[in-house]
Amino acid sequence: MQKKTKVIYDSARKIRGKQALRVRAVKVKDGVVLANQDQIKQRWGEHFQSLYNPHTMTDSAVFDDLSIGQRCSDETATIMRGRDRRSSQ
Repeated sequence: MQKKTKVIYDSARKIRGKQALRVRAVKVKDGVVLANQDQIKQRWGEHFQSLYNPHTMTDSAVFDDLSIGQRCSDETATIMRGRDRRSSQ
């Protein structure tokens, strides 16, 4: 039964062929609808640029309060001491 199902789906794929899904229209932030493929590609680029490269305002005083540098330094020293002990055995 499984082999027949596979044959049916393979046949359907051959008949259908490869079809790329196309976005026909995209709304811009202000509500304007874009239908031109070049404009749509540009808008998607802007969307992912803002998604993966956000411009955030960070108060550097927050990092000073965390004392991350000292903690990382202490952890690194602990790891290195343990490594030195194992290599000398």
